[in-house]
Amino acid sequence: MNKILFRKGVIIGIILLFIGASITPLTLGIKKINITKKTISTRGIIQGLIDNASDGDTIYIPSGIYYENISINKSISLIGEDKNTTIIDGGENGTVVYVLVYWVNISGFTIRNSGYGQWPEESVGLCYVGSPYCSIKDCIIENNFYGILFIGYGGCNYNLIQNNIIKDNGIGICFAHAYHSFNLVCNNIIYTNDIGIIIQSCNYNEIFSNNILSNTEKGIILGSCICGGYNNKVYHNNLIFNGDENGQAQNEDFDNFWDDGYPSGGNFWSDYTGVDNFSGPNQTIPGSDGIGDVPYEIPSSYIDEEDTYPLMEVLYGDFPPIADFNWTPYLPGPEDEIFFNASESYDYDGSITQYEWDWDNDGVFDESNTIPTTTHTFLEAGYYQIILRVQNNNFEYDTKTATIHVNTPPEALTITGITSGKPNITYDFTFNAIDPDGDNVRYIIDWGDNNIDTTGFNPSGADVIVSHSWSETGSYEGSVYAEDEYEAKGNETIFTITIKKSKSIQNPILNWLQSHPNLFPIIKQILNLIITQ
Repeated sequence: MNKILFRKGVIIGIILLFIGASITPLTLGIKKINITKKTISTRGIIQGLIDNASDGDTIYIPSGIYYENISINKSISLIGEDKNTTIIDGGENGTVVYVLVYWVNISGFTIRNSGYGQWPEESVGLCYVGSPYCSIKDCIIENNFYGILFIGYGGCNYNLIQNNIIKDNGIGICFAHAYHSFNLVCNNIIYTNDIGIIIQSCNYNEIFSNNILSNTEKGIILGSCICGGYNNKVYHNNLIFNGDENGQAQNEDFDNFWDDGYPSGGNFWSDYTGVDNFSGPNQTIPGSDGIGDVPYEIPSSYIDEEDTYPLMEVLYGDFPPIADFNWTPYLPGPEDEIFFNASESYDYDGSITQYEWDWDNDGVFDESNTIPTTTHTFLEAGYYQIILRVQNNNFEYDTKTATIHVNTPPEALTITGITSGKPNITYDFTFNAIDPDGDNVRYIIDWGDNNIDTTGFNPSGADVIVSHSWSETGSYEGSVYAEDEYEAKGNETIFTITIKKSKSIQNPILNWLQSHPNLFPIIKQILNLIITQ
């Protein structure tokens, strides 16, 4: 009964979605804009067009970079010229695109660089708030905390997420805690997010025909609570290299479907270790059928779930390359030679033939190699966005962007304090170092008597007073260095303190002055003459 209801709901949703999409341009006006400037830094251009549109309008946006956060409160179609070159950039501030109404169709954009706050208004690439009958197609969603988020207790139902590239987000797609139902997630490439897809306490959604690769924590999570979360269906996806030894997916819902029955089958799992010697609904008939003989187990805290019919081979052909790189030293200084290594880039069903590097984030690749390693030097301190682009043997591309901090360590520090003193008397020492980048600084002090002090961080150039005493006579060689908040260390400074036998001073006032020599420098000199004679 549940399966019949599931399929009926999905079919009705698809029919309504396409009826709405087909009626709108026929019955209502179409607005088309013409912007010739290819890189657009002025905020508010797209929002202004939306504000002047009417329900049912179609707005075409030409290639360019649009730095703005937009809110869609009308049933419109928003179409970009090319998903690779028509970019809505949130500038790491807030949610990039809000959808607040029914029947909004978005296609042909890169939507990137949301903020990274706790709440949806701070951290989403594309946020739907109680918005049913919408579609998001042929877009790139990247570098957001949430890539696509559905929220609102009114329910985001009968939406279509299709043919998108969703990468490098915290969570790729999230149906948040509410009754979002009868949504389709299909034919997307979802990779290098922390989590690929989360559906929390939602019902009757389908996830099928997606490539879900290299998501750090999990490829798919189906979650639930007392509100529900059941009859979601996951099938015909390729799940490759997601998560860790605890599995690529997780099921916390009450009852879901992780396959499409026999003989249609379930999903391809790169970590499946079963064999294919039998066939049939119960996998008891001799002979292979492309389906594993034992189920793929889906970890769960509540109800054990499984893909009963895991596929032995990947589906629908070609996979894109996956770009990734690292560098050493991780925190270089100006003029340091930095070693960049892209050998963790891969292509699951092909090979990477070219590695290109853009060192200054100007869109022009400065270096091209057939090997994954190279070196580069930055002459000045600062933050630099590095872009790696890899190409596979089918001329498909992927890019990876990372920010490297070139950091100048603190300059030589100064020490003010005694050079000789007496046992068991506490002395004040003043340390001061300037960090060229203005970073906060702390001091790591080895007093030469097996005692080491580490101060807290203080502003660059601020005096920091630290007190110490020695219990035995002798000559102590100490050392100190300044370290900024990014762990860049300045040069070590060596100092020597000679502790001599005390000459008895009975006067309590003189004893107090001797223990606080920096308060009265002239008196300190007099006391040193008295006690060293």
